Amino acid sequence: NLNLLGLREPQLYGTTTLAQIQEDTERLAAELDLACDFRQTNHEGVLVDLIQEAREKNAGIVINAGAYTHTSVAILDALNAAELPVVATRLTGIPEIVRPGETGLLFEMEDVDGLRAAIEQIQAQPQQAAAWARQGRRLVEAEFDQRHNVARLLSLVVETTHIPQSQQFMGA
Repeated sequence: NLNLLGLREPQLYGTTTLAQIQEDTERLAAELDLACDFRQTNHEGVLVDLIQEAREKNAGIVINAGAYTHTSVAILDALNAAELPVVATRLTGIPEIVRPGETGLLFEMEDVDGLRAAIEQIQAQPQQAAAWARQGRRLVEAEFDQRHNVARLLSLVVETTHIPQSQQFMGA
């Protein structure tokens, strides 16, 4: 739904349109002497494909995955596999994954100067950016592993429903 930015719920998402964001992003990339491959899709699988494509041809990823940051294990896994520095907006659930100065950098929605500062920091510190990518991978493996999450969910179900030990779930 990012194609509806500036139109949809401007009190939450601001009045800047996606076209304006693209213009600002492309202008910023030109000022920083960087190539900009600006894409938008409403389809999760396409976004996964774009992230995988970036692994082969880009030095980093700037992303606003919208609601997918709350629900998509596939996008989380693709970002993990990309092993690239990630800069993301604070607008969505991505702060759970991109922790400033630990696994990447965040900037506020509509803050072109914040995006510039994040990109410049990655350019100035490529070893640090690579370390953030590695730490992001470790974070995903530790906190977002499917088996770990299922075990936590089952534990929560048992705890909140007070199921007797003899009737608890069996894991595969």
